[in-house]
Amino acid sequence: MALQPLVSIIIPTYNRAHLLGETLDSVLAQTYPNWECLVVDDGSTDGTAELLNHYIAKDSRFHYHKRPDSHLAGGNGARNYGFELSSGDYIQWFDSDDLMLPTKLELKLDAILEHDVDFVVCENAEIFSRHPYKVKKRWLIQTEGNVLLNHLKGRVAFTTAGPLFRKSFLKDKPLFDERVLISQEWEFFSRLLTVNPKMFYVKHVLYHFKNLQEGIRGELSAKKIINRTQTELRLFNFINRTTYFNNSEYLEAYNQYKFFWIYNKYRYLNTKFSVLVSLPYLLKGLCTVSGAYYFKSMGRIIKKPTIAKVLFKGWNKN
Repeated sequence: MALQPLVSIIIPTYNRAHLLGETLDSVLAQTYPNWECLVVDDGSTDGTAELLNHYIAKDSRFHYHKRPDSHLAGGNGARNYGFELSSGDYIQWFDSDDLMLPTKLELKLDAILEHDVDFVVCENAEIFSRHPYKVKKRWLIQTEGNVLLNHLKGRVAFTTAGPLFRKSFLKDKPLFDERVLISQEWEFFSRLLTVNPKMFYVKHVLYHFKNLQEGIRGELSAKKIINRTQTELRLFNFINRTTYFNNSEYLEAYNQYKFFWIYNKYRYLNTKFSVLVSLPYLLKGLCTVSGAYYFKSMGRIIKKPTIAKVLFKGWNKN
């Protein structure tokens, strides 16, 4: 590679000193050398600062910062602050418990330069055993159909660490929503896809992530479940305002997805919590679905009433 632009790796962390060292070692092992790694601490009370001082003394490409109060507490505030501090022309967000494979930056930067796109996305694998070390490929990239609809449905899952972005593409756009507690990348990347970015898929597994007990990802709390429902409603309304699906062959499929997603989530919330939680979500959610979709669906049901039973019994989000 003739050109070697600077890549900014942004890693939020909170009390992950026992995991972070392995992540930073995977950054050190990159075959592409021109990077800076910004670790943004969200208020750790363990040995994170001491660990980072050790890595900074070893390699000046590492930088340690603490999230200021101008950003909300949480990973998203730390990610956004890291972006503000970054000096690179390219942005790679990463998580403090995941591992880069050695050619992650090199192959992705080669791709983004060769294909002249706004961002590239690579594949990933989940670590499901440490002793012995075993991984399993997850979230295969599906290129058929509409990319935003596929992303909403989970048929394409970029994850936080999947994309490498041109910084110039991100500069004029709202970044991670700091109110979001879970599925922040699903919400953020869905918003980005509404501007029809140029993108390229690197069909190689270039990082491993943990879903183990020691990792960041864990059991959903009631607070996170409620937060996720609020995120969904905001995102559906945002997409509606963009008119992304207007005059699209996927408009009906998008409305169908929303309707049945909301219906099934309502049933889940009703079981998990109460009607005081589930009913407001249902009413607000149904308002995000096009009126034309309701009329068209009602016409089909009037012509053939058995359709309603089949749809509600057999439908799933995918």
